Amino acid sequence: MNLMPQISPHLSSFISPRHGSNAWAQRRDILAAWQRGSQGEVRPMTLEYAPILACNADCYGCPYRRSRLHAGSGMVAPGAVALEDDIQAATPETAQRVLDAAYEGGVRGVLWTGGGEPTIWAPLLAMLAYSTQLGMLNALYTNGFVLGRDPDYAHHVLAPASGLVFVRMSINAVTPRVVKRHWGVEPDEVRLQLAGLVRLLEARNRLLPMYHEQRLRVPSIQISTIIDRQNVGDLLGICETVAAIFAHYREVQGDEDRCIVRPMTYHGRSRYSVRDHADEVIQQIIEVCGTAGRGRRALADAGVDLFMGFGLPLVEAGGVPTYSAVLESTYAERDVSLATGLFLIVGPNGAVYLSTEHNCSDDTWSFGNLKDQSVEEVYRSERRRQLLDYANVHRWGPDVAQPTSRTARLDRIAKAVSQRMLSAEDLEQIRQLSLASHVLILD
Repeated sequence: MNLMPQISPHLSSFISPRHGSNAWAQRRDILAAWQRGSQGEVRPMTLEYAPILACNADCYGCPYRRSRLHAGSGMVAPGAVALEDDIQAATPETAQRVLDAAYEGGVRGVLWTGGGEPTIWAPLLAMLAYSTQLGMLNALYTNGFVLGRDPDYAHHVLAPASGLVFVRMSINAVTPRVVKRHWGVEPDEVRLQLAGLVRLLEARNRLLPMYHEQRLRVPSIQISTIIDRQNVGDLLGICETVAAIFAHYREVQGDEDRCIVRPMTYHGRSRYSVRDHADEVIQQIIEVCGTAGRGRRALADAGVDLFMGFGLPLVEAGGVPTYSAVLESTYAERDVSLATGLFLIVGPNGAVYLSTEHNCSDDTWSFGNLKDQSVEEVYRSERRRQLLDYANVHRWGPDVAQPTSRTARLDRIAKAVSQRMLSAEDLEQIRQLSLASHVLILD
């Protein structure tokens, strides 16, 4: 569903067609903080919750792999669940307290992610229901292995009680060699992913009457594909495989059924790099997923939108010479992140972290714990102020933050608000537009 036509053309650079991504305009306290340029007063709208560090895969590019190994959490055996010890995975008591604190702190949307894989955390379905009962919406990131292994899981996770806006499954390889290299699992495991996608689509088809009866939007089913030199050769196969599954099994369409393709960001170094990918790899991605790409055409024929992320459209359009130049420009624009407080980043033990890339890390980047503190207490803490000061001094550059920051678009909006580039009438237009959507912030 395209929201753009409902708003004045001159505001197009300040809005997103993605559902939930304009919800910032509904919060007058956030707008007031942005107008004052007060980073410390911005309060969260979205909880990005990683209740689990353990995983049933062992991806070489995982940003949390180092933390997982440090915690002694190896790869969980197929079909097993994670130990709930507030290290490998949150206990139900901790998770419930985190959700209570988040709701009390103004959060109305939860992104369920992981330093590991959320679906091997046994309390997930109960906690999705609890979040929904509190009055929050949910979204789930998963590798999909459990969805393929357990024939009933897709139905349970998509049931209205789970309050899901979307499920986003990572599909990053289809050939045996690349599956083994990327996921660190036996090649047959990719069949579970694809079976999981089929089951999601079939479950949504079956659940449609229940969604209609309760006057709820059906959840979207999304595919996330991250690419580097190791798996770029699989990209066309991924697009065509996903397209074939959607074409054959989808009877019900979500608002944002889509495939999101982006270059991998390498974590675990002392600082982030803008030169992770050779130009040839970027061009291969564009050739497959760009405007005239075969992968894009295959998905379009199946009725699935393809979003090419992290600046790739700029490279394709010739606006910048290289992908590295896009990332360099991104870093050059940064100073103070006025939008960082919108995302409440929480790990398995209830610790609150400065930003997405530091979730599930050691205490270096944490500034409180929701097990025994409120959101207001952790946000007003001296420790948070110190971390924000450190990040601001470094201009949220490669020593602090990844180049593809979740808050990049929101920071540009916040700066425009602080510089009075958006009038009260402009902000009201965006607010009215956002009311037709949900309250998750997706980017």
